[in-house]
Amino acid sequence: MRIFAYFTIFLALNLGQVWAQESGDGMEKALKGHKQAQDEEEKSNARQAITELEDLIITGSRVAESAFETPGSTFRINGSDLDHSRVPATFPDALRRVPGIAIQKTGPGLGSPYIRGFTGFRTALTVDGIRINHSAFRDGPNQYWATVDPLGLGRIEVLNGPAGVLYGSDAAGGVVAALTAPVDLGEEGDGTDFHGRIYYRFNSAENSHISRGEVGVSDDGKFGARIGLSFKSFGETNAGGDLGRQEGLSYDAYFLDAKFRYMVSNDFELELLVQSVHLNNVPRIHSTRDGVTFNGTTTGSDRRREFDQDRDLVLLTATLYDGSFFDEAIFKAGYQSQNEVQDRIRSSGRKDRSGFDLETFFVTAQFNSPTAIGRLVYGLDLYIDWVDSFSTRFTPSTGASTIFAQGPVGDGSTYLTFGVFVEDTIDLSDWGRVALGLRYTHVSAQSDTVLNPITGALFNLDESFDAVVGSTKFIVDVMDELRAYTSANMGFRAPNLSDLTRFDSARSNEIEVPSTNLDPEFFLGLEAGLNLRTDTVRAHAAFFYTFLFDTIVRSPTGAFFGGEAVITKSNVGDGHILGTEFNVEWDIDEEFTVSGQFSWIDGQVDTFPTSASNIESQVPSRLAPIQGLVALDYRPSDTGFHARAEVEFVDRADRLNTRDRNDTQRIPPNGTPGYILFNLRFDYAIDADKTVFLNFENIGDKNYRIHGSGSQEAGFAAVIGFDVRF
Repeated sequence: MRIFAYFTIFLALNLGQVWAQESGDGMEKALKGHKQAQDEEEKSNARQAITELEDLIITGSRVAESAFETPGSTFRINGSDLDHSRVPATFPDALRRVPGIAIQKTGPGLGSPYIRGFTGFRTALTVDGIRINHSAFRDGPNQYWATVDPLGLGRIEVLNGPAGVLYGSDAAGGVVAALTAPVDLGEEGDGTDFHGRIYYRFNSAENSHISRGEVGVSDDGKFGARIGLSFKSFGETNAGGDLGRQEGLSYDAYFLDAKFRYMVSNDFELELLVQSVHLNNVPRIHSTRDGVTFNGTTTGSDRRREFDQDRDLVLLTATLYDGSFFDEAIFKAGYQSQNEVQDRIRSSGRKDRSGFDLETFFVTAQFNSPTAIGRLVYGLDLYIDWVDSFSTRFTPSTGASTIFAQGPVGDGSTYLTFGVFVEDTIDLSDWGRVALGLRYTHVSAQSDTVLNPITGALFNLDESFDAVVGSTKFIVDVMDELRAYTSANMGFRAPNLSDLTRFDSARSNEIEVPSTNLDPEFFLGLEAGLNLRTDTVRAHAAFFYTFLFDTIVRSPTGAFFGGEAVITKSNVGDGHILGTEFNVEWDIDEEFTVSGQFSWIDGQVDTFPTSASNIESQVPSRLAPIQGLVALDYRPSDTGFHARAEVEFVDRADRLNTRDRNDTQRIPPNGTPGYILFNLRFDYAIDADKTVFLNFENIGDKNYRIHGSGSQEAGFAAVIGFDVRF
């Protein structure tokens, strides 16, 4: 982060000098550098330059541009915000206050975001441009997002809405890009420098301890390396009101990462990223006896239900600059493994153990080229998954052990995804731009062993899918401070192994069986929005309408297996989702900023509510309620102090479909009650390398649950910690 800070200050000062030069006698003031008026001018320009730099985002178009110039809803969370203000427990928690996003949490380590009505395998998650989504990703909220460590990131970028052209399958609701912190190369001629970091965070309500240590080296502006280790320990959460501590929520996790960067030449850069993640005994509490009732919800009967989750990544990136036909070429190749084990003890004492071992090899390439017909961004991506899965059952009363032919997905499976894409951004004189995009994707799914648990039959799977999607984005320079845009973006999702071969639990008291006769699902997102940027105001407003075609939905079959209702999948889900998002920031003066955000969503999707062959149009599952936030930030000049007061409000979530009403362990019969939360956040930069923070969250000690979640959120909490770099 040090080189990022140096670059920020350097850019800010240079932009300030340029501004002064253009203002007549400003350069003379800058050269003298002693007058009070010049000091205030430099502060103002430095602040503006830093704001503009922190506004850069790459997820919307795969090239760096200001969010103000992006024809879509994009949001950026900076590393300092993650470390010192939001201080999230998990990666999904970091997204909680992004406009238009709702976070569902089956448990403290099992959460995923709902983006414009979609979650699970209909939202794409990347780490440094590489997909975390894999072919065993299951429908609905899942646990895989928690394998990303917020403390190892430089920033998070969010793109709301379908993005199939640039990001391929799964990007129906949107894309969340986790970007690791940059490596410091040092300065040429300065020799070798060693540095490090110690971080600690404690949350009183979660009884959680989160710590991180880093060591790094930079050498002469040519080479840099960083190795970091984060450890997280979560205890029993103290919920709000009179509920007290919830039992059965404790778990541990560690995140090891290393990043190496080498400048081969001025035009050639190599970077190696290594990550190893382990989540140990993460509870899925709602189906156990430790679950708590909330406004009429029921509790489960399992004695235990826990997950072990592992993810390992090796990523090599080669970047070339100023080639004969490109400004930038980025090549990525590597290996990723994601492993899951679920231990479940039923009320009868029966022990079920299931999971999968998944290995992925990938290669991607991207080129950015200015041409006579516009700025071209084009490339390809290839991912190949190899999956082995297992499932065993032990019944203590009889001493019988059963080994099933497959686990959650088909055993001995492969899943190949190959895509090529291009997007051309064309300047339309001095009044706007248009971006036209196209992608072709081929998917092949094969499995040696798929089990029909009802009949006991085994069969092979060999399916392939092809998809072509396009996009059109148009942005108009209404005036210097205002941009208007419209867009039509297609998304798609090919059926994955979880769709085609799944044999595992779904929602409460449900079990999903293989559904091999599926087709890809498609989405068309229409959006219109405004971006406003003045010296004191930054605002974004968007209205979106997403058409759903052949969406894959779950429905009951009327059969039962092991006491659970059997469900299957079909491409019956035609429908639409619409909504609006709004956020604004207003700098009242140099020290005070007031901000606010608001989101609303609605929709209808066709489904089979019962085992009968009658299609009904119902609201999407776990439809997010109206939600918003108002905040006031205070940053007194030249003190390093920052204070923030927040009021977060969420309306009652009572728009339920049939499956929501049947999910009695997580959703109250009349919907999830709304709530209002009050938070205070303080952080103080003692100097450039030392920061302390203190947050007071849920000051009213509200007992509440996020819609669709399986446990209560924390009550009043004091969050305290420090971040020391050396």
